[in-house]
Amino acid sequence: MKTLFQKLMVLALMVSGIGALAQQPSLSGIPYKSTESPVYGTDVLIQNKPSEDQRHAKIVVASNGWLYAAYIISSGGFRMAKSVDNGVTWTYSNTLKTSYYLNAVDIVVTGADTNFMNIWAVTAGFMKASIDMWDVTVEKLNQHMALVSSTTLDQMISNDGFPDVAIATDFAFPSSGASPFSIGIIYSKIGAVNDNVIFKSSADGGISFSNTKTLASTGHYFINVALGFGRSPALAEGRYFAAWDKQPFFSYYESYFGKVYTAHTLAQFNGSWTVPTQLDTIGGGFADGAKDPSIACQADLLNNNSNAFSVVVMYNKKLNASGSNSCVYGAGNRNPVNGTPWTSIFSSGTGTRHEIEPDVTYDPSHQKFYVTWSDSLSAKLKCAVNDMN
Repeated sequence: MKTLFQKLMVLALMVSGIGALAQQPSLSGIPYKSTESPVYGTDVLIQNKPSEDQRHAKIVVASNGWLYAAYIISSGGFRMAKSVDNGVTWTYSNTLKTSYYLNAVDIVVTGADTNFMNIWAVTAGFMKASIDMWDVTVEKLNQHMALVSSTTLDQMISNDGFPDVAIATDFAFPSSGASPFSIGIIYSKIGAVNDNVIFKSSADGGISFSNTKTLASTGHYFINVALGFGRSPALAEGRYFAAWDKQPFFSYYESYFGKVYTAHTLAQFNGSWTVPTQLDTIGGGFADGAKDPSIACQADLLNNNSNAFSVVVMYNKKLNASGSNSCVYGAGNRNPVNGTPWTSIFSSGTGTRHEIEPDVTYDPSHQKFYVTWSDSLSAKLKCAVNDMN
């Protein structure tokens, strides 16, 4: 799971040179359900390299406090960056997967010992030399961002491919998780025969990803995906929670409004999945009016309501028929493992705004959920907080 510190940094990344918000705001300064929360933090420039068109950046905080970022380069491949001084200075990796144009990248870090930490970067994209050859690949890098291994998780020849991918792990609590640890990866797949949301997991610390489950298939276009890991003292191995959207049309250049779903693994991290639950109908609104989900779980050792843990899904919801006005909407569940119904927990407003791209995280140090999003009309980054208790 990512912290508030990470998430605020992610949403401030800039195309011409990636910057990040580096100061954690005071809790008293972030009113819950505020539609006009102020902008927090100070921009920190990760890399200013005009020759690289840098996009879709992700950032994580390792167990030792180091920062790692990954970002796609539009001309091909992706690059990693590392800071050991809270974002003041950065070092960079070589460009990885230079023979691919990438749609998405996501990263996590495993390991509590600096000397044995690893970065796991999962990507989705297509080969430059053969535009119809698509791959989902996970790269293992050491703490110095040197490539250790590369594993192809899925590959196909198609005009459509893999729109999005996400990764999560139980690295935050390795002492109480599966041995040595688990890694989960979810991705969307659009092919000539079936459209799918696919989950793969590793029970052996990333050596193999032998467990595969299909969460949704056929009939529509599954585009944006999100993945989170939840912990509870009643279940040592924990569970993975996923969210995705289903859209009526497909384009890499425009994300359409559709439906948003969620599901989670049942008995263990690599077990069967629940029947998906549709979330965008909660609270009314326009039919087929949601997209871009983000998910966060209560990932700590605290008990919460009958040995369960809270889960939050935020997504973009249109306010008028055309979708030109939209808000950030949230659905929450204090006990999804036992089948408690999902309820409405947040709306950024019903005015003539265009509020987009929500990102939600759980901060175990304060036992709070945070959501950040962009108000594209006023060019503001907004934030709200809730303890879900």
